[in-house]
Amino acid sequence: MFPEANVTTNLTTPAPGGGCPPVGIQLEGVIMPPVLIIDVILGLLGNMFALWIFCFKLKAWNPNTLFLFNLVIADFLALVSLPLRIDALLRGHWIFGDGMCRINLFLMFSNRSASIALMTVVAIYRYFKVVHPHHCINRLTKRQAAGVSVVVWLLVVSPRIPMLAYNHIKGSGDRTQCFFF
Repeated sequence: MFPEANVTTNLTTPAPGGGCPPVGIQLEGVIMPPVLIIDVILGLLGNMFALWIFCFKLKAWNPNTLFLFNLVIADFLALVSLPLRIDALLRGHWIFGDGMCRINLFLMFSNRSASIALMTVVAIYRYFKVVHPHHCINRLTKRQAAGVSVVVWLLVVSPRIPMLAYNHIKGSGDRTQCFFF
């Protein structure tokens, strides 16, 4: 019914330098900066709003609000580390030196882990509230909840302290990179 098209495609043209173009460079240099910029803007707005509610609108605090407040702090501190990462992605190299690289890595990894750990604490606390309403966890005081939060922060931050002791800068000049992994 339809005539067959006689089309040929040359799939053997090599990319400059041989092989396929590196996808990671395209992802980091083109896609990640706008995504991270949107993440920072929306995250800062959302976290500032949440902090405002916690500080000025909530009258009574309970263990759940204390855990959520710590989660907001962890998210806020994680967002603070992103602008330097965005700048490094846009420039293609790290200009802030070794000290800021160490601090930035420490903030990023500690607060991501703290966010995950605190979300886990909130989920467990709510699980016991709903599924096991008479369990002793449901009778946590604010002081005990603060203790749980301190333990979570210590468990998250202490293994990451060595990050502050080691150099994470590789290269020199306009090829300097702060290695995140």
